[in-house]
Amino acid sequence: MPVPLVAADFFTVDTVFLQRLYVLFFIHLASRRILWAACTKQPSGEWVTQQARNLFMELGAEPIKIGVLIHDRDRKFAPGLDTVFESEGARVLLTPFLAPKANAHAERWVGSARRELGLDADRQQAPPGGGSGRVRAALQPGASAPLLQAAAAGGSLHARRAWRCQITVAAGRPHP
Repeated sequence: MPVPLVAADFFTVDTVFLQRLYVLFFIHLASRRILWAACTKQPSGEWVTQQARNLFMELGAEPIKIGVLIHDRDRKFAPGLDTVFESEGARVLLTPFLAPKANAHAERWVGSARRELGLDADRQQAPPGGGSGRVRAALQPGASAPLLQAAAAGGSLHARRAWRCQITVAAGRPHP
């Protein structure tokens, strides 16, 4: 029986108003479904650990069991994140240094999300006339961005709530 793999990664969105948003997401590799996504202006170890707890709270009612978590060695991934996954019975695998292909599924989803949001691949910035309004519109349920719609809908309310969190932050309102 295959071990259920989940990958985690961050990507950033720079708004036209020179604000950087950090988006943390967890993707189930077998189904390519976003299990949880959240965003903040300042990711801290406590925030990342809380997002891992939120993921497991939301997965409590679903038949998905996480066997292995794959993430890179970014400092934003605090030791508390690994502790939460290990307490739930999952192994944590760290990718080698300077090896983005080791977490290829997550990196590919980031690229797809960027293309759908119309973000400049070189500068990671929204195009003129875009910015937080464009990101907000693309991430709302019922938006015209099919990938983000599928990721946010995916049969789960928790992903939609997470995208609403990103919308809230992008609009400049405080993060809940």
